[in-house]
Amino acid sequence: MYLKTCIQFKIGATFLSIYPKKDQLELEYQLQREDDQFPVFKCIRISKNRVLHKLVIGEIHEIDNQLKNWLSEAYNTIKK
Repeated sequence: MYLKTCIQFKIGATFLSIYPKKDQLELEYQLQREDDQFPVFKCIRISKNRVLHKLVIGEIHEIDNQLKNWLSEAYNTIKK
C-alpha cells in the first residue's frame, strides 16, 4: 500500500510505520502485549494477539535502547 505521508517497513505485513510531521516523527508498531510506558502515548488492541503502539520522536536522542528493543520486538512479532 502506498501512503503519501507514511514510510512503512514490511516483512510480509507492516511492522513499523513512520509518519513524518513538521518537527517530529510519529511511529506506529505492533507488539503481542500492551506496553504503555513513556514515550508511548496510545495503545490500541487490534486483534487477539496484536496491540498497536503509537509514540512521537522529537529529537534524535529519543531513539534509545528501549525504543530499539520495542522495534526489534515488533519485527519479531510480525515475522512469526
